[in-house]
Amino acid sequence: MATSYVKMNESSDAVTERFRQLHELLVIEEHRIKSPIIDQMRCTMDSISTMNQEVTRITTVITSSQEQSPNHVNNIDNSDEMDEDQLIKSINSSSTIDQFIQPNVESINISNDGQLLNAVQHCERLASAPTQTSGLEKPRIVHIDNSVNKVIKMNITACVRIIGAVEFNNHYFAICENVCTMTHPEKEIDIVIEGYKAREGTPTSAVYARDNVYLFGGKDASNSYSRFNLPEREWYQNTPFTEGTAGGNYLSACFDGHRYIYLVGGFSNDQFTDHIDRFDIYTQKFSPVSSLPAKVIASVVFFLDSKLYIVGGLYARDAQHQAIQVFDLATGQLSTHCDALEISEYLSSCFDGTDLVYVLSKSAFIRVSLATKEQTRLAQPSKGGRHRLFYDNGRILLLLGKGHNMEYNKDSDNWTNLDDKYCSLDVRALRAMCIIRD
Repeated sequence: MATSYVKMNESSDAVTERFRQLHELLVIEEHRIKSPIIDQMRCTMDSISTMNQEVTRITTVITSSQEQSPNHVNNIDNSDEMDEDQLIKSINSSSTIDQFIQPNVESINISNDGQLLNAVQHCERLASAPTQTSGLEKPRIVHIDNSVNKVIKMNITACVRIIGAVEFNNHYFAICENVCTMTHPEKEIDIVIEGYKAREGTPTSAVYARDNVYLFGGKDASNSYSRFNLPEREWYQNTPFTEGTAGGNYLSACFDGHRYIYLVGGFSNDQFTDHIDRFDIYTQKFSPVSSLPAKVIASVVFFLDSKLYIVGGLYARDAQHQAIQVFDLATGQLSTHCDALEISEYLSSCFDGTDLVYVLSKSAFIRVSLATKEQTRLAQPSKGGRHRLFYDNGRILLLLGKGHNMEYNKDSDNWTNLDDKYCSLDVRALRAMCIIRD
């Protein structure tokens, strides 16, 4: 939990830093684009102010030459006091110079001919001065491409995103000797995952739960587990079991869909074990649940209505439990749900989530109804393998590796070959598989 918190904090800081950089870039780009426009606006305003002063002086001379009282001589030399926006608005709203001058006048005093002469001379100087309008550039127009703007927004959204296991939903996670892959039948390229430290004796202990693929126990690693975090794409390996947890290899794992992964049986210290333990995916801690009346390894376990259904499994060398046992987690009682099943070595099994259990072994392929306990023998595939049968959205798939993948047709009771998109690994290298699905 502490490690996860540190990772999330690092992710939060990384997002903040990335958007800080983007914000700084946007501010710099805004300044780069607007600077020449602002400079041109300032130059244009200076020219308008100069022309406004010229008009003011000329108007003063004209009005002063007329027979008016000094107190009624008009002047519009108020551009310094007038707001620039107001001046521009006044100019744009005037269709003639007279219309502009008339509402923008204020009284001045020219009381003698000397002052009038000074005004005339000032007008001459303005007239002879080089006009600033000759150096003005054409107005800078900015074209904003909305289509590109939309792409930029999409790219900003895409450059930082929260990754969850949903990105890999319905992928098959395959574990080999020293490498793992994630495959999807509708995708051309497998996702190769490096950095895996091999574990032997784990065909039934691989399970997906809440963004992580877990692999419990194994030969030479019986008291530890490995976890692959899908959003981070990182392995956390050889984490020790909590003291008191049995451990071993050929453990059978299943997830209850909420919080706990249950571990059933196993082989430890040359002994078959009878333990049931559970692993809390949030605290990453183990706790004992119960013990079975009979020892078992390499069974297939699934969870339904607070019960663990334990399909087959070895209780001694070359001796299979030919039954489906049920352990009630509420009462701690174990019972046999149905027995006398045709189960032998190389056990695989899958569950449709409601009633039907499909069991494949070297001797037979059968279907068992939990409701009626009825057993039905089905067509046997040409090959089999330990824990390779999957119920995938109504389809029954047997994934053995490159060139050996098959699908069972429930209507015609036969098997057809599948392409290698489901599992392209060498059958001899494949160690364990599970489906990534929430």
